[in-house]
Amino acid sequence: MVIKIVLTGGPGSGKTKTIESLKERFFEKKNVFRFKGFRCLFIPETASELILGGVAPTTCNSVKSFQSILFDLQVQKEKAFDEAVSKIDDEKFIIFYDRGLVDGGAYLSDEEFIDLLKEKGTDVETIYSRYDAVISLETHEDYYSTNNNEARTETPEEAKRTNERTAFLWSGHENYLFVPAKEKFSEKVDEIADLVGKIVENII
Repeated sequence: MVIKIVLTGGPGSGKTKTIESLKERFFEKKNVFRFKGFRCLFIPETASELILGGVAPTTCNSVKSFQSILFDLQVQKEKAFDEAVSKIDDEKFIIFYDRGLVDGGAYLSDEEFIDLLKEKGTDVETIYSRYDAVISLETHEDYYSTNNNEARTETPEEAKRTNERTAFLWSGHENYLFVPAKEKFSEKVDEIADLVGKIVENII
């Protein structure tokens, strides 16, 4: 059994920090993480990897070109983790995704995003079906900062708009869950861990 959960949200919503916190909570031994008997795997955010490697919206000839590159790399990473599941000696897995294939649409117009998906031979509903659940985290201007991520350049206002656009694009998923911003980050992680538990219970 494999349960696939996307953690999404705008810049500064705490996706990557949440992933690290979940790793700490689920730690069993080096490179092994478990939750309720499930082996947990974590796919890191693709956009930051590209941007920190010198491939960014500002270095490509258009934002759409960057999102096309990002989309293809995300697909390859997801495929690699799917293959890894078949080669790891466990029966039950949860794969956590730091953003999924819909996220790129938050940086494109509706028309550009539809065109991009057509070029990739897919659509939003087909992408939704790749994931069992989506947990959307809220970006709040009061807690937003660019200091903890070199790939982040948005202003607080831009981050909030991107967050709203991201939430809208994912909200059609049948198992879409929203986690609002909180003053204490630990409270947000507590709520996310509880939601993961409920997702597992509902699926099994």
